[in-house]
Order: sequence, then structure tokens, then C-alpha cells
Amino acid sequence: MVDARFRLAELTGDAGDPRGAADLYEAVGLDCVEFYGPYRPRVLDAYEHMARRIAAPS
Repeated sequence: MVDARFRLAELTGDAGDPRGAADLYEAVGLDCVEFYGPYRPRVLDAYEHMARRIAAPS
């Protein structure tokens, strides 16, 4: 399920909505923190992708 949400966020960003993608990555990250704990690789991946989408030029 997490992989599907990562893919949805990626497709959202690729479709031209970086803010929407960042929001989706943030939601995945928060859910992963709750499920896995704060320092797991999936959590860090979600926040890294979120930061990349926020920093991406429009």
C-alpha cells in the first residue's frame, strides 16, 4: 500500500502538480512514522521526495 501511495505522489508531480505531490509525500511520511517509527528508510524517503518536489522549479 505504501508503494502505491509513493507512486501516486510521483505521478501527481510528473503531471505538473509539485505542491500536490509534496502534500501526498508528506501524508505518506506521517503515516509511515506512525507505523514504522521516525527513522526508518521509508519515512526518510517520503520526506526527501517531499523536499525535492517543494524545491523543484515550477
